[in-house]
Amino acid sequence: MTTRKLTVVFFLLVFALSSAQSDVAAYYNKGNKAYRDGKFDEALANYLKAVELGGCDSKLFFNIGNAYFRLGRTGKAILWYERARLLSPNDPDILKNLNFARSLTKDKIVSIYRGSLLQVLFDFIRRIPFKGYWFVLLILSVLATSATIYYILRLSGRWVAVVLWIFVIIFAFGWYIKSASPWELKTAIVVVPKVDVRSEPTETGELLFTIHDGTKVAVKEERFGWYRIMLEDGHSGWVPDSVVELVVAKDLAQRVKKELGEK
Repeated sequence: MTTRKLTVVFFLLVFALSSAQSDVAAYYNKGNKAYRDGKFDEALANYLKAVELGGCDSKLFFNIGNAYFRLGRTGKAILWYERARLLSPNDPDILKNLNFARSLTKDKIVSIYRGSLLQVLFDFIRRIPFKGYWFVLLILSVLATSATIYYILRLSGRWVAVVLWIFVIIFAFGWYIKSASPWELKTAIVVVPKVDVRSEPTETGELLFTIHDGTKVAVKEERFGWYRIMLEDGHSGWVPDSVVELVVAKDLAQRVKKELGEK
């Protein structure tokens, strides 16, 4: 391909990306206007359209949660608040609305780690986004490597290098815990009024317990259209995959498109 053709392709790609972002912003602004006017259905449709077009922003997800909450769909509101929290884990408005929505759910699940040092550790890790871990690890690694090289060349500053490498190991361990935890990448929210949890992935499985709209679960396994879920209190069982939605959904745009078609 000639240089001229490459240049044309490059500018076409830039134009397409800028056009898509412009459309996302347009739908986001339309949603905001409809929300201010009290037209929550219209606001939600516009926000979801922005997501379908590639919008991925904590403010957008937060507004979707607010629209769902205004429409009385607590489970969906919690789902989108959780998505917003992953992008901005320390945003006070997101945390406030998420906690309030959770307070309205029927199931009051108490974590098995509540009051323990592990709960403190998990809460701390949850407050740092994945990109934050990568950034800190990158900076610490560069500093530790530089200190090590300086020590090798000058035979001084050994403890600085040691301390920096200890911090690298600590943050790498924290990232591993965060990425391995089912409560980070496998969190899901019940989005139907009520669902029976069974002992095996069939409708004839023994009924273990029932959970309701907005309950937070972790997906441990997937099999033939069923999820094996775990509650924060350690109880687990099987539910149809249609009754819960993963917070981190790889097919988010497709899910949103389907929902828009059903509205």
